[in-house]
Amino acid sequence: MSDKNLFGVQDAASAVSVSETTFRRWLKDIRQKWPEGGSDCPVKEWGGHGKSYQIDLDLLNTWRQSVEKEAIEEARKKDEELIRHQSSLDLEGGEDKGVSLLPLEVRKKAAETVIAEHKAGLQRGELIKKDDVVSTMEKLLSYLSTNLRDLGNRLERKCNLDAVTVTMIEDETMNWQAEMARDLQSHGWLDNKTEAP
Repeated sequence: MSDKNLFGVQDAASAVSVSETTFRRWLKDIRQKWPEGGSDCPVKEWGGHGKSYQIDLDLLNTWRQSVEKEAIEEARKKDEELIRHQSSLDLEGGEDKGVSLLPLEVRKKAAETVIAEHKAGLQRGELIKKDDVVSTMEKLLSYLSTNLRDLGNRLERKCNLDAVTVTMIEDETMNWQAEMARDLQSHGWLDNKTEAP
């Protein structure tokens, strides 16, 4: 083989249009694959300590093509595995890419088990009914609303505030309550009929 096909790191990186940093990562991969070198190793002479690398571009391109093919094959296998996994988790029925899903009886039994677990959780006090949570939140928001409406008067009495300061506090409190109500309503945590804080 003539030396015209052999290049140093900078020239080889430039020839294959990658940065020198990327190319040096490739060199590490090549060294792992061919620790002892070999006839199909793209690096004919390892550089370092003042010695130049001797890299065969033809063998380098062959190696890159094989790496790309391996990556494509690996991605294809992962995609197939993901499709198989998703199909096995699909409890809605039907078939996906020829993979049979759980029979209706098995899905029914699984649903019955979940319902029984939820009932047991309620009895043990580990779960709370939605209506109980809504009721508690409504009471909390009502209490908060009442106390915020009266905040200006309380501060006026306790801190001997002037009327202008009390009005500013009341206005700011009302603005904050309106903002909080809009935020709660936008998240569906407060309907339009419920009194806003």
